[in-house]
Amino acid sequence: MTTDKSKWWQGWVIYAIVVLLVTVGSYVGGYLWLWEHEELGWFRKHTVFVSPHASLPPYIPHDHVRKFELDWLRTVFAPLGWAEANIRGEALAIEGPLGNRDVFQPDW
Repeated sequence: MTTDKSKWWQGWVIYAIVVLLVTVGSYVGGYLWLWEHEELGWFRKHTVFVSPHASLPPYIPHDHVRKFELDWLRTVFAPLGWAEANIRGEALAIEGPLGNRDVFQPDW
């Protein structure tokens, strides 16, 4: 007669994987769904503008802009912006509604 040992941990592993996939999937899906994309032309990509205000940093050229309607979305999705800049190998800016901008360079 054979007895099967209880494999209760297999159920927990499957549940953990499903929760991880749903969470990461919704995070990436939200990043791709909630933004407006703008690809910049050659002049805007290769021009550095200096701000007339001493407190603002100079404008850093970038290849792509992701614009979010809410500023907290810009903060939440900043890690994916960094990952996208490194995967694509191009500079990326994430911009909020008030003009707040995070620029990610691929070599960071």
